[in-house]
Amino acid sequence: MTIGERIKKIRRQLDMTQSEFASQIKSTQNTIARYETNNRTPSSPVIALICREFNVDEEWLKYGKGGDENMFLSTSRYDEISKFTRQLLADEEDSFKNRLIAVLADLSLEEWEFLEKRLKQLFEGTYSTVDIHKNPMEAPLNPYVQNKIDAEVNEFRRELELEASQVEELSVYGNTKKNA
Repeated sequence: MTIGERIKKIRRQLDMTQSEFASQIKSTQNTIARYETNNRTPSSPVIALICREFNVDEEWLKYGKGGDENMFLSTSRYDEISKFTRQLLADEEDSFKNRLIAVLADLSLEEWEFLEKRLKQLFEGTYSTVDIHKNPMEAPLNPYVQNKIDAEVNEFRRELELEASQVEELSVYGNTKKNA
């Protein structure tokens, strides 16, 4: 198998057209077609670019070493995130992906936990949509907001209890003084 045939195999494995493949490596469809038909041999920098962009084993691409089962390198989660980040930086600033990542970057720990819970429910099919209520006060709150409200209510309750105990002490002392 030639290097051109291996490039074609990569492209087909990735389910890409020649134009899509070419665009990914900043080339042209015509150039990819010439590689695939062995009318042109890719330079070393082009080979390195193909390997980096598509996570291809360079020894396999150049020489077919390791067989087709070793066409692609195994990737770690970190590598996948790095590649996604590079793609984001290449996208236009106002793309949905960039806006979404910007929102996610600003989430607090509690909001991440809430998001994780909702996504699990959504994927498990157990997420129920919020009922439309005539009175917004009847609508269920998300747990993060509910926890903040509960904490404020508990703090206010402690303050009231403290005030009540102070009033009680004053009235007890007041009664004691009157009786004395």
